[in-house]
Amino acid sequence: MTSAVTARAASRILHMLIAAAVLALAPVQARAQGNASEAVERRQLGPLGVQPRVSWQTAYEDNIFRTDTQRVSDFVSTLSGRTDVRGRVRRIGVTASGSADWVHYARIITERGANFGSAVKLQLLFNRFVPWVSSSFDNTRQRINPEIDTRPRLEQSSVVGGTTLRIASKTAIDVSAGRATLAYDKSATDHGVNLGDALNRSSNHVGLSLIQDVTPLTRIMVSGEIRRDRFEVSTNRDAEMMRLTAGFESEGRIRGSARAGVRVHRSEDSRIAESRGFVISAATTADVMDRLQIGLHADRDLVPSFRPDVAYYESYGYGGTMTFALRRSWRVSALVGRQHADYSTGSAGSALASQMGVDLETRYGTGINYRLGDSMSFDVSGMYFKRTSAVAVREFDGMSVRAGVSHAF
Repeated sequence: MTSAVTARAASRILHMLIAAAVLALAPVQARAQGNASEAVERRQLGPLGVQPRVSWQTAYEDNIFRTDTQRVSDFVSTLSGRTDVRGRVRRIGVTASGSADWVHYARIITERGANFGSAVKLQLLFNRFVPWVSSSFDNTRQRINPEIDTRPRLEQSSVVGGTTLRIASKTAIDVSAGRATLAYDKSATDHGVNLGDALNRSSNHVGLSLIQDVTPLTRIMVSGEIRRDRFEVSTNRDAEMMRLTAGFESEGRIRGSARAGVRVHRSEDSRIAESRGFVISAATTADVMDRLQIGLHADRDLVPSFRPDVAYYESYGYGGTMTFALRRSWRVSALVGRQHADYSTGSAGSALASQMGVDLETRYGTGINYRLGDSMSFDVSGMYFKRTSAVAVREFDGMSVRAGVSHAF
């Protein structure tokens, strides 16, 4: 199955790279977006703005399998292509993206593979009533959280529909409902556990949001959501989650989004007690003075564990980045981050969770970036990471050194 998926992925990568090249070389009109100092060219394909980008990165990693014994190192190269599309066709608003990667390990042939993904959102742009539908699909071979140490093949898809109703000049209500699925390859394992049997699931959700525009680039929201998770094999993890959050989205001086609130998690397994707690999702950057940029991120949520005797654990983390412009074309950066997997307070339902305690993964990194014009950049960076755990076999540390180049057409 893995070889067939890789073959399909390679075919899609080839088609997407050809499409990116055609779009890049087509004699279409270009327009500038963003600040004058960091202009990005977006090409026009009829009424749609198209932004193709390609990149190449090579990294040396000294602990590929995140273990403290029998460490394996390798050189990993990644060729990536991405195209973003945005525009309006009469009364239909279009936002779409497509991406593809080929990840090549110099020595470990079994780790080579392709990643690809796509997303599209369509809106019917009436005056006060804006129905919309969105869909996404990803087929990747990447770690999706710090608990899983292998790089399993994973497919994720979602379909969401809803409508936005503007009730005042700056106030709107958004109603949505959707379904998402997550499926691992049948051969994907970690620490002897089949990840598909543990984590394959479908989720149905409904949501309601109140949106208030503060400025043309910033809005605040209060949202409520109910989600039901159904697992294919591990039905003891079936549960219902209710959330109430408030936050903002901005493209102004502070860019990004942040939300915080409360959640109630109710398992259908009577042995697992109801869990209540805080949820956070934040990723923002802000310009401080002329040359300094600071980024902050934080997250907190309840996550299903792949371990047979642990249903859920509490995942929370935080970190920051600092980027300083030496000159117009040169930037140096530093980052630090910490991620906790707390088995003792998660909705676990077993004595094993208390024995496992808390896994703490810490990362430190630094890098330098050089911009050649408005479309090409070169990067060199280094990262050190370490995990401590109450379970000795879970501990490890490692480092990676990366160099890459990217070009936006």
